[in-house]
Amino acid sequence: MQTVRKPFGWGFGFVSLLILIGSILRLCSTLIRRHGALHPGLILVFGVTVALALVFGMAWWTTWKAKPSARAWGIASSLVFLLVPVSEMYFAHQPMNNLHWSEIAIGVFSLAAYAWPDRERESPFDHHLGVDGSAE
Repeated sequence: MQTVRKPFGWGFGFVSLLILIGSILRLCSTLIRRHGALHPGLILVFGVTVALALVFGMAWWTTWKAKPSARAWGIASSLVFLLVPVSEMYFAHQPMNNLHWSEIAIGVFSLAAYAWPDRERESPFDHHLGVDGSAE
């Protein structure tokens, strides 16, 4: 299952980088337009986007390093991919477009990849083998 998760992990890393760069550029342009004045809403939006970048970045990092927590971070990132277009359609009353469908498809397939149990990690024989693979 790890080989299926790798492309999604790299995609999450790319999305994390895009979100982080976009939020920094937006913050800088808003500060320039407002002559350095900070607004509480601006700080909140920046904080939320950085938190989303962190979630996607952790999904990439833990998948790349094959950490056991990769499943949890991957599921969280997948749910974000599902919830963002659905919430835009519901709350902003935006019609479905191709971007929404592709985000939903990525969310569904990545959720399936990360939610699928790791059979190789949950093998009952792991408890009886030593570090070098020999029986204890």
